[in-house]
Amino acid sequence: MNSTQSTSAMDEASTTQQQTSQPDNLAILCFSSDGNTFQGRLIQQHGRQYGLMGKKTTPPKTPYHQCCFEEEPLFYTITIIDYSRNTEHILKHVMKTNGDNCSLTCEGVEFHTDQLYVGCKAENMIKSYFSDKLQNRDCFVCTGGMEFQGELKRKLFNEQDDDSDSDF
Repeated sequence: MNSTQSTSAMDEASTTQQQTSQPDNLAILCFSSDGNTFQGRLIQQHGRQYGLMGKKTTPPKTPYHQCCFEEEPLFYTITIIDYSRNTEHILKHVMKTNGDNCSLTCEGVEFHTDQLYVGCKAENMIKSYFSDKLQNRDCFVCTGGMEFQGELKRKLFNEQDDDSDSDF
């Protein structure tokens, strides 16, 4: 994917938000039709990209408030891949709520769908951002801001910008 596509996706997602500012991190998530797995891209405003992979897992042993959800939440193990550093960060028991128009939350991470793509629109997003292997598989695509807090944010983004032109 080139930087024009990254900017285009950031622009498209921001027009669907009620806020006027773009998210710091745009996530583009492609879910399998059964919802058991997803692949994704995390694109920072300055263009740096990370890979995302999610796989459905069992609920955590610690209790969560099942009564607070209209439908039973799903849980995923998510791998965040930092291609520039060749590192991975594993997030366990990330809770998915709200069906296809999903939200993902766990300690230090929050994602909310701003735009849901299905059918032909999903196929166009898959052509632009994912492997051809995901085409024609009845996948759906969610885009939206993904925010990180605390220690996870420091681990992921406390970086020396290798691509920076600054001498500071």
